Amino acid sequence: MPPVQDDDLLIEKFRAVLAGPEGTLFIQILEAFYQQGGHREEYFTPEDLLDFQEGFDQIKQGEYLDWEDFKRENEL
Repeated sequence: MPPVQDDDLLIEKFRAVLAGPEGTLFIQILEAFYQQGGHREEYFTPEDLLDFQEGFDQIKQGEYLDWEDFKRENEL
């Protein structure tokens, strides 16, 4: 379980993400987890979580793949 954060800080973070370009995606992901109702013991494997962390670290360093570039390069 992640560390508990102050409710006001957590709400502020949610609002900031919602106001950004990924707001719709964030809501879709949140809704998918909410609909599960906590019935699953594990959403992601430890390997998945490590991949996520590596991706977050890359984003913090300014490394990312633009979705439009990805679609164009992969003819999607």
